[in-house]
Amino acid sequence: MRLRPEQLAKHLTQSLLPVYLVAGDEPLQQGELLDTLRQAAREQGFDERQRFSSDTGIDWNALLNESQSMSLFGGRRILELVLGEKRPDKAGSQILRDMLASPSPDTLLLIRCSRLDRRKDWNSAWVKAVDEVGAVMEVWPVEGPALRSWLQERLTSRGLHANDDAMALLIERSEGNLLAAAQEV
Repeated sequence: MRLRPEQLAKHLTQSLLPVYLVAGDEPLQQGELLDTLRQAAREQGFDERQRFSSDTGIDWNALLNESQSMSLFGGRRILELVLGEKRPDKAGSQILRDMLASPSPDTLLLIRCSRLDRRKDWNSAWVKAVDEVGAVMEVWPVEGPALRSWLQERLTSRGLHANDDAMALLIERSEGNLLAAAQEV
C-alpha cells in the first residue's frame, strides 16, 4: 500500500504491517518517519533491532537467516535494511520476496533507500512485494510555500510562534535544508 508521511500517525493506531519502505532524498523526514515506526514497534513489543547496510555490504543470506531464526530472548525484533542509492541485486531481490511471501509476525522489516525511480524501481519485483504486504512511503523535498507551512507546523508543535519577518529569516537562513531549519526551531 502507498502511504503518505502525514498518514503514518493514523495508520499506526492499527497493528503494524510486516514491512515499511521509506524512500526519498530528504534525510530529516526519512529519519523522523523511521523513528516513529521504531517507537510504535517498541510499544508493540519489538525490543531487538538488527541493521543491515549497503555501506558495509549486505549479506543477503544473513538477512534471510535472521528473519527466519528465533530471537535470542524470544522477543519480537526489527530488521533494518539501509540501501541508500543501491538496490538489491537479483539474489537480494529474491530473498526479499521470499521473506515477504510468508512474513513472521515477530519480525518487522524497515527498508530505507533513496528516491524510487518511477520506471525502474516501481517495476522491480521486490518493491512490488513490499507494496503488496506492507507500506511504501515516499518523502519529497519541501520547497517554496510548502516550506513555510512545514516551518509553521514545526513551530506550533513546539509551542512557538514566529511573525512573518522571523519566518522569512528562517527560510532564508536554512536555504531549504530541513535539518538546519529544524535545528533553528
